[in-house]
Amino acid sequence: MSDNKGLYWNWALSRSAIAMVLAGLAMLPIAGINSIPKFYLRTQDLPVILAIASVMGLLIWRQPGWKLPEKLPSTRTIWIVALVLIPLLWVGTHLIMLDYPLTRDEHMVVFDGANFAAGRLGFGLPEEWAGFGEPLVPNFLITADGWKAMASAYLPINAMMRTGFGMFADPALMNPILVAIGLVVLWGLARRIFPDNNRAVWIVMLTYLLSAQVMTNAMTNYAMTGHLVFNIIWLSLFLRGGALGHAGAILVGFFALGLHQPVFHPLFAGPILLGLLWQRRFGLFATYAVIYAAALLFWFSYPVLVVDSLGLERAASGSAAGAGGFFAERVLPLLRIDEIMIPLMLVNILRAIAWNAAYLLPLFLIAALGWKKLDALGKQLLAGVLLTIVAIAILLPYQGHGWGYRYIHALLGPLCLLAGYGWKLLPEAQKPAAQGGIIALALVSVLALPFQWWSAHRFIEPHVKLYEVLKTQETDFVLVDSEMPSHAVDDVRNLPDLSNRPLLFSSREMDGAQMAELCERGSIAVVSRADLKTVGLADNLPDESPEFDAKARVLEGRECVRPVKR
Repeated sequence: MSDNKGLYWNWALSRSAIAMVLAGLAMLPIAGINSIPKFYLRTQDLPVILAIASVMGLLIWRQPGWKLPEKLPSTRTIWIVALVLIPLLWVGTHLIMLDYPLTRDEHMVVFDGANFAAGRLGFGLPEEWAGFGEPLVPNFLITADGWKAMASAYLPINAMMRTGFGMFADPALMNPILVAIGLVVLWGLARRIFPDNNRAVWIVMLTYLLSAQVMTNAMTNYAMTGHLVFNIIWLSLFLRGGALGHAGAILVGFFALGLHQPVFHPLFAGPILLGLLWQRRFGLFATYAVIYAAALLFWFSYPVLVVDSLGLERAASGSAAGAGGFFAERVLPLLRIDEIMIPLMLVNILRAIAWNAAYLLPLFLIAALGWKKLDALGKQLLAGVLLTIVAIAILLPYQGHGWGYRYIHALLGPLCLLAGYGWKLLPEAQKPAAQGGIIALALVSVLALPFQWWSAHRFIEPHVKLYEVLKTQETDFVLVDSEMPSHAVDDVRNLPDLSNRPLLFSSREMDGAQMAELCERGSIAVVSRADLKTVGLADNLPDESPEFDAKARVLEGRECVRPVKR
């Protein structure tokens, strides 16, 4: 930009504040946005966005005279902070997030973990339950042989890691430990990248520690914490170089590809690896390219290994049809331009801003607008962030549940580093004022954190209450009204070998004939919309549920139906 206008702190603050407020207010009336993103925007994100924008407005008028420390903390101090994080996040897992795998993504980690703990990749649905696979496990089963493979369609490394960790400690400790490792490795990266700029290092570390998204997701079993930390470790090993460094990076990359979805790591690592071509390091690039291609083929074919281990027929198409089927089922259907793609992505980005350090956006803008002045690594990190946002906008703009915008979680390490680059690009005359602004915005993030954790706890609590009701029914089966737009489907969860009692069934995947068949097999507790409301779920929905009531009419007056025990 002419005269470096985009590198000025007040310019970045004003543009950030205006963009956030306009985007937030513009998204509220759009009816096409799904209820979850809109609910999050209205109840969790917009209050924080307005607070950040208000403080930015005040900072344009007057900057406090606060200063970032010039001297770096010792490595010992960083280790102490990392070690303190572990018990704090572990306690938060139980007290704030109630140690409840809220979403289907999270539950499938537990689901696969039950298989792995039993020494198997999956479980074959018993013939007596043929046709009931989807009602028993409503989402994300491997599509093979009529939904008979009781194994998730996600890749296994996160679940395997958690299962292995759970053999000697509370599995809820795993993600807090990973976050602590990420902090220590990021500390080394920041000092390597900014060797003569201590305040840039401070900004990198504070951006990580002030991220409500990093800390809150560490209190869940989401694979996103693994994606974040594996990418930080990968970058550290890659920059270290040498035979050991690159061998370690390749090994970490293999596991990162298999965490749960293979898309996130290549979008981060791709621009960095392409930089090897610019450096004319053709042999090293070829090594990475060949091994990564083989790793992707292996992970694309993982569902086939599961199906073969169960002795089931491979599907002619779908995730259990090999690498080609994986691509055809999981990627090609997503390659479309949705009319609400831009509104959804704006909501997602607003959520990312609200759940990360409040000064990250203006520093990122400075780094992005001054990209020509970045070194090669800075440009590659920026390219990875932009490439991911574009790719996800096309592939899957709807994230559903998530604390922050979890589809950029793997890039939070690079974003921390880009905040450091943004600071480095500021003209020296701008830095005294910017320091006070950064500290003021950091305080906004600190003050917002209790509200964000309270809102997360409040959102999870009704689901915990509902699941307690479901699993304590004294019947053979529980039929749950999970018709849209209710999110009770997330609480329909069974063990892969169906050894739990009662068995839970989602109405969304059933018809009246299947409900009548259940009645012939045993007793049923029918959890209706009214029952959901008693635990605080579906409060914003009408009392009537026409789709469910029409299906469940076949059960009226039957002796198999028992009253719901509360």
